[in-house]
Amino acid sequence: PDNSALSDDLIGDAFSEDVVRIAIATVCLVIFSTFVLSRRSPVYSSGYMGLVSTACVGMAIVSSYGLMLWIGVTYSEIVQTGIILLLGLGLDDAFVIMGEHWRQSEGDKLFSTPVPKFVGRVMRMAGPSITVTSLSDAAAFGTGAISTLPALRDFGLYTMTGVLFDYLYQCTFFVIFVGTDTRRKRAGRSDWL
Repeated sequence: PDNSALSDDLIGDAFSEDVVRIAIATVCLVIFSTFVLSRRSPVYSSGYMGLVSTACVGMAIVSSYGLMLWIGVTYSEIVQTGIILLLGLGLDDAFVIMGEHWRQSEGDKLFSTPVPKFVGRVMRMAGPSITVTSLSDAAAFGTGAISTLPALRDFGLYTMTGVLFDYLYQCTFFVIFVGTDTRRKRAGRSDWL
């Protein structure tokens, strides 16, 4: 018998439930990243960078999933799990960059070095770490692309491209905000203003 209608209903129900879970997880990760990037001093705090880092991951997910759908890679329930995975992996890159930003801010380096040079120094130190982890993660998920199991192959393709897009956005979009955050701190303006 043809069970495609039942199968479509089950997939639709599962998708609806997962959308709610993914939304809740995203909100939790925004709160977590904002908390982690905050400091007691409102001037030296970078809590809003948690929102920026989550936006980078969101852009990576939309770009990756859009590209994969555009070229015809099948979207399935298993592919949805990659969204949560990408959120965690993407935020890690932002934490590494901001950790190096704080390390480079010790002493008077934050105020004595021109902003482009300061941000360049941050990326010179953080860049190799996020490059190695991103390429390793992409390679690991890329191995799934050679699987004979269609769902695993599709999951690997979606997640691999998501990791690569996230790397691109963290090294471009996020870094622009690192420079903006540096200028804000130099001007003595409070976080979130």
